Amino acid sequence: SPCSTMSPGWIRGRAMSIYSLAFAGVMPIGSILSGSVADAIGSPAALVLFSTGTLVLGLLSPRFQVPHLDDVVSPEYSEERSMPHDDDSYDGGPVVVLNTWIIDEADFAEFTSLMNEVRLVRLTTGAYRWRLFRHTSDPTRFTEFMALASWEEHMAQHSRIDDAAAALLRHVREFDRENGPVTRHMIAIDVEDPPDFDELVATHDELHLIDGSIPKADQES
Repeated sequence: SPCSTMSPGWIRGRAMSIYSLAFAGVMPIGSILSGSVADAIGSPAALVLFSTGTLVLGLLSPRFQVPHLDDVVSPEYSEERSMPHDDDSYDGGPVVVLNTWIIDEADFAEFTSLMNEVRLVRLTTGAYRWRLFRHTSDPTRFTEFMALASWEEHMAQHSRIDDAAAALLRHVREFDRENGPVTRHMIAIDVEDPPDFDELVATHDELHLIDGSIPKADQES
């Protein structure tokens, strides 16, 4: 189906599940609803009612602004941004990532508009929660917060950043007055069996350099 062929590989299963739900999953609900209406007003009247509703929805569908398949742009990934794969990646978590910018007040409107696009990038690549915070003591300081289920999911998140998303992240970095935002990663660990953090950080730094999200020189532990 177009749903599976146009979706990135890492999200194809989820796309197909929604596609299947839209057809097979909704049918039992529709059957219950149509049966209840038929019991209340009779089968002929119910048939006329639902047929009319179908025609009305068809006439109103252009207002829903559903994109045409030809208008959907598939994500592109440059070869130089291919991600290294680590079969022994640490699966601890959850993970919290904080990115802090210091911007000019005149850039507030443009910065927040672009950060709304960044929000979509973070959520579509694996984060399950995202917020942008403005510091109360310094209105020019903003901190992006995102949470992921595990360290392995965060590592996979880097491989899901396509060329357009990478360009957006590079552009947003330029708003920081200190030559790049400062990023902090916090991971929940098993205190009885802590991971080798030197190995985790080395692999993670390599991913940052490839996907262009936050430059290594601006990172802070």
